[in-house]
Amino acid sequence: LTEQVRTTSEKDLRLINALRSFLPLLMHTYGTPGMNIALARRGEIVWEAGFGYADLGGERKMTPETVFNSGSMGKVYTGMAIMKLVEEGVIDLNAPINDYLPFEVVNPLGGRPITVHDLMIHRPGLVADAALSLFRTPDSLKESVEAEFARDMTPMGGGDSMPRWIAKPGEQFMYSNLGIATLGLIVEENNPEGLSFSEYIQRSFMDPLGMRLSQYPPVQDEAHIREDIWAERSTGYMPMGSVWIETPP
Repeated sequence: LTEQVRTTSEKDLRLINALRSFLPLLMHTYGTPGMNIALARRGEIVWEAGFGYADLGGERKMTPETVFNSGSMGKVYTGMAIMKLVEEGVIDLNAPINDYLPFEVVNPLGGRPITVHDLMIHRPGLVADAALSLFRTPDSLKESVEAEFARDMTPMGGGDSMPRWIAKPGEQFMYSNLGIATLGLIVEENNPEGLSFSEYIQRSFMDPLGMRLSQYPPVQDEAHIREDIWAERSTGYMPMGSVWIETPP
């Protein structure tokens, strides 16, 4: 346990003590190598702690400063970026996405054009997809999104197993990584500053909010992640029986 306590409140300390006891048991139950936590009361952080290890091979301990991959929580920033451009009058939520893309996207099942709002609420008619590792440096955001829309089938688990389109726009909710990536491309192609998606998120949100250990890099590798963040990163793992396999980037 590595921690920082910033409170003398008896009520807060009772909760902190309870968490100190409960979280290691929870980690043991689910086989979690490490985690960190921050506890806030009325907008002020009263406790930060790291439990377990950030890296099992090097036995680096987890600390409050340890950085994790955000996973799908990164979608929040995509939505924020779209709404910032909506507020500025750059993007219309109800306009067709083809008004903002450098290539055309058409749902082959028919219906009305796909709108920005359809992508925001996961209703463009796309099938559910998985975020997979490529085991190589990925293409640019534009190239990747355009290539995916050119495929009739969606790659899942190493093979093409699902049709790309399953419904007309607006008819069915289906969680879509490709849909959110398309919104990211819309941000990149239409922001007035001409910034990349990563640069736009950094300048518009992370810098103003003082998020000093946060970054939305174009590629999740050492060449594209800031040195100070890379040094604090945790190693992800996939359990295979009793063996922990490092999660590929």
